[in-house]
Amino acid sequence: MSSSPEPVRPTFGLRLALWYFVLFVTGSVLVVALAYALLAWSLRAQDREVIESTLVRYARTYERGGLNALTREIAAERQTGRYEPLFVRVLARGESAVFFDMPGDWTGFDPAQLSSPELMGGQRWAEIGAARSAERLEIASARLRDGTLFQIGKSTRTRDEILRRFRGLAL
Repeated sequence: MSSSPEPVRPTFGLRLALWYFVLFVTGSVLVVALAYALLAWSLRAQDREVIESTLVRYARTYERGGLNALTREIAAERQTGRYEPLFVRVLARGESAVFFDMPGDWTGFDPAQLSSPELMGGQRWAEIGAARSAERLEIASARLRDGTLFQIGKSTRTRDEILRRFRGLAL
């Protein structure tokens, strides 16, 4: 009499353990993805808050005292260490730049992109990309009462680096 081997069936305990493993891995991936999304959102919101508050502060300084007052304000911030590396551009009514300041290590941004319609006051927020990297420059624009266009921007370099490190640790 030949006895045929019975197929090995997973026991209830093994199936239950596999089910819990799948749930745990799925939950863990979802928690890490949610944490990443919240971190990215928080960093972007913080950058935009810095840009907006600086835009308001610099525009008020410019309205009160002109270009000399703005230059003094930026110089004072740099001396006190409160200075955040920012792009600052002021365009007169005729769209000619009366003030331009960009950190020297932001060489990847093409100044020709600065004359796009979005950056000339068509939108409140705009972005330009760097030539050789994924880095972007987020720019907020505001038109003053006298027609002067004020623009403040911040590079995404620091934010991108933090998110890259998070992805490296999470994987």
